[in-house]
Amino acid sequence: MRVVPALQRIADLGLALAGRHAGAQFPEESLEAGGRDQAGRIYEPCVDLERFQRESGDADLLARYREVRQRRYERLQPLRELLAKSPRLRSELTPGEAIDLIWSVTGPESYIELVFERGWSPDRYESWLTDALRVQVLKPSPARSATAR
Repeated sequence: MRVVPALQRIADLGLALAGRHAGAQFPEESLEAGGRDQAGRIYEPCVDLERFQRESGDADLLARYREVRQRRYERLQPLRELLAKSPRLRSELTPGEAIDLIWSVTGPESYIELVFERGWSPDRYESWLTDALRVQVLKPSPARSATAR
């Protein structure tokens, strides 16, 4: 198998998963589903190929890496609209800043660093990512606030 077609399939899978969550009704649903999919369906089996693409030094592979990153960012835009309508968005964030944060935190770099370099399990990473996104992007839900008392 050639590397570039394999990377294309990885990119397509990631973009399809990102688009699937754009239809969620609540930001929390989308963040939780996205955290599970990033860890379990994209990064766990494919992160070595993604890293090779980024670090290869090949101009075509690097251009493809950048294109995939930009497309991943663009696929988050429906979530921006959902966040703009939600009373749960943290008051110090604009919907655009929330998308920037989500895009950055869900990138493969944090998976590589925590799972491959620090020894976290993929399940631990998935749990952390879901919690981190919820805490950083959303105000506590009324149900969670009541149980914390």
